[in-house]
Amino acid sequence: MKIIVADEYKQITNEFLSIEKPTHVINSCAGRDHIDYKSCEELGVSVIEIDYEHAASCAEHAMGLLSYLTSIGPKNAGWTDGEEIKGKRVLIIGAGTIGMAIHKRLRGFECECVEYYDPYAEFAQYTKREQLLPALKRADVAFLACPLSKETKSLFGYQELLALKDSILINVARSQIVDSYHLGNAVRDWGLRVGWDFPDELYKSDWKAYNYLLHASSRGRCIMTNHNAWRTREAKERRERAVCEAKRECCETKVSQETAVREAKEEVERSLIKRFRTKPQLSQTAKDANQKVCSKAKARQVSPTESSKLEGDTQVN
Repeated sequence: MKIIVADEYKQITNEFLSIEKPTHVINSCAGRDHIDYKSCEELGVSVIEIDYEHAASCAEHAMGLLSYLTSIGPKNAGWTDGEEIKGKRVLIIGAGTIGMAIHKRLRGFECECVEYYDPYAEFAQYTKREQLLPALKRADVAFLACPLSKETKSLFGYQELLALKDSILINVARSQIVDSYHLGNAVRDWGLRVGWDFPDELYKSDWKAYNYLLHASSRGRCIMTNHNAWRTREAKERRERAVCEAKRECCETKVSQETAVREAKEEVERSLIKRFRTKPQLSQTAKDANQKVCSKAKARQVSPTESSKLEGDTQVN
């Protein structure tokens, strides 16, 4: 048995799986794009998710970004007064553990409404792609808390960012979910305020958009943090405990499987030994025929050879 602990900096590809040949992969971060789930399924590698340990830290970080953009940033820049979070209409993209943790913390701010967009959550108010644009037009604040996948890559393009004109976008997910080219235009021309937790990816993909955000941050309209939403002392401790617990469960599963196989083999061996040691039992008809022949032979006091002949004559008759 071989266990690999993966995060966003360790790519679990088909080539990696073929070389390392692990039996289990423990995903210790909220992302999904660094693991080839199809190859894991084909090669029989089980993937264990423990991303729920980061939910509280990411949610609190997201609320800190929102507080900066509504109050601290504008006041420090001196270009306008701050505003309250109370009465805001909020849309959360992604109804996972982080999205629900954000919702839980928003309850104390007395928002007008908090809604979800998630195609895979039955309780979400919006589950279809065509419903996202009208929902964004009604929202004052949008939180991005969904994993990066083929469905969510470039989820926010020109139309979606334009719908958020003069609103707030908080991204504690991955940069590739938002089209970087249109993001720069939205910040520069459409009055979009942005809280961004992964600027390194944005800088590598589109440095012009990164410069627009950097310029907006000097005016209090943007705040960027270096992918540290989950990095708290408590989250790290919970993650370490969860990884250890996952490893222990994997080992216990292997031991239980080996025990089951051993017990099955022992049961088969016992049944075989019992079968060979047991004397063959005659059927009731054979017992009756044998008793009849013996009684006749005893009555006539004949030899065993004659008794067998007598049995044959009896069967013929």
